[in-house]
Amino acid sequence: MPLNVWKKIEEIRQKPEQVRMRYVFLSLFVSMFFVVSIWLLSLEESVQNLRKSVPQSSNDEKADSSKEEQPSLNSLLQKATPILPDSASDQSDYFNEQFRKDTQNTETETSTNP
Repeated sequence: MPLNVWKKIEEIRQKPEQVRMRYVFLSLFVSMFFVVSIWLLSLEESVQNLRKSVPQSSNDEKADSSKEEQPSLNSLLQKATPILPDSASDQSDYFNEQFRKDTQNTETETSTNP
């Protein structure tokens, strides 16, 4: 059998390029068919496993959850409070204060290290 395969390969090599390209596309099609079919089988198996692991919800549960009142976006925005920095000073003072703290920390580190 292996000798027949090698003989067939040699026969194909002797043929014109158009015929060789047909063999290439045919072999590509066949191999991709196998790859895609295996992929589809594994995908189907994965979906079945997923269906088994996720419990089915009843229509009653869906109806009960839809009856609960959900807050609207407008009501959430009306209740919203702005986020403010820790200190009540304006932004430039806050930046200056943070800069001073950072420089003081740097000075204390350099003074403790000889």
